[in-house]
Amino acid sequence: MTSVHLYRDPVIYVNKRVEQCPCGKGEKDFLVWRLGGFAGGGRDVCLGCGDQWHFDDGEMVERPFARGWRAESIRRAESMYEEYGEFDIVQEYWDDYITTSMLGDFWRSYHLKMALNALGSYLSGSR
Repeated sequence: MTSVHLYRDPVIYVNKRVEQCPCGKGEKDFLVWRLGGFAGGGRDVCLGCGDQWHFDDGEMVERPFARGWRAESIRRAESMYEEYGEFDIVQEYWDDYITTSMLGDFWRSYHLKMALNALGSYLSGSR
């Protein structure tokens, strides 16, 4: 019997924000999500037109040759937002670290916070 193991990198950041749509549709809501793990990456999805852009290089994702792909892209992005909500694993890790650790070692916690904030800024695209 053959078994197949599918692996998906974990989602580490989900946020909804207003941005200028690169397709010229004006300011629209965007769903922004990032993946951790081996592949990294993520997408920015316009909730007005359904177009998507790669996080890594900013290139537009190829549009599928299928009827109703815009509505499907928007529906999938909104379902991801419903599943995760505003989600930032870096902030959750930091909150957990603060509540469970001994805060006597100020130096170590200061550097960890700076590193996590830098990682969070990088993942959110505000480089």
